[in-house]
Amino acid sequence: GLSASASQRLICNTFEALSHDGNSLLDVGSESLILSSSGKTLFAVTTHYEIHANARIDVRFYIKPSESLHNIPSLPRIGSSFVLRPSLCHISYFGRGPWENYPDRKSSARIGLWKSTPLEMHVDYIVPSENGNRTDCRWVCFLDDIGSGLMIVSNNEGLLCFSASLWSQEELHKAKHTSDLASRLNGKN
Repeated sequence: GLSASASQRLICNTFEALSHDGNSLLDVGSESLILSSSGKTLFAVTTHYEIHANARIDVRFYIKPSESLHNIPSLPRIGSSFVLRPSLCHISYFGRGPWENYPDRKSSARIGLWKSTPLEMHVDYIVPSENGNRTDCRWVCFLDDIGSGLMIVSNNEGLLCFSASLWSQEELHKAKHTSDLASRLNGKN
């Protein structure tokens, strides 16, 4: 069930729009199950979106692993994946950099304010795989040429990790060699 080659499924059990409380325009909640390819429940996920009039969106995920996962030594990485407009290719962040780093190998990366692009973050491994991660981030911005875009801020409960790529996880997973990846540039489709 947890191998990268197995396809997991997301089943949404409930979805509701709640009335606003004066601070937000809309509260949206969902409860979902993440199932293995064999149909076993891996995680129960509650997602809560609070949409504010000033364009801020607060997102909270509550993830509960199934009993069958309680005995494995470490849980797989859990996160969200977004597709952004290609024009949002100017990245700045406050976290560990300037090179790629992961929770288990980050001591050489310094905490600071860094700027990059998806192409600069890419690491050309012979066999393409996930790459370019940044850890211990307080915030990350994805901006276009005129400075408009999206800012993601960690909450008070922890820091965030992120990566930005010109290729989807599926494209990286399917490619056997870097030459299998379509040529792409920052800011282009």
